[in-house]
Amino acid sequence: MEDIFCILAIQWSDDFEPNTSIKSNRGSVWIKTLTFISNDDQQNNINNTYSIAIGHKGDDHNNIERFYAQELNELKNGINNRFFRRL
Repeated sequence: MEDIFCILAIQWSDDFEPNTSIKSNRGSVWIKTLTFISNDDQQNNINNTYSIAIGHKGDDHNNIERFYAQELNELKNGINNRFFRRL
């Protein structure tokens, strides 16, 4: 019998200004992250957050969003979703 584990995650995307940019040439950045919710009461633990994509703010990010949605759909439908955990 296979164990079933619920994995909770939050996806987030936004743009920001790098700290090292100067006002005349800011070069805004866009990032998409995924944070897994842990059950060990560690709130906002950076070790649970992963960068999915990073690029320029003004670029078209639809291809990344489509690819991400496709992977979630495959996971939901049982395609390529065999995982192992260390006891």
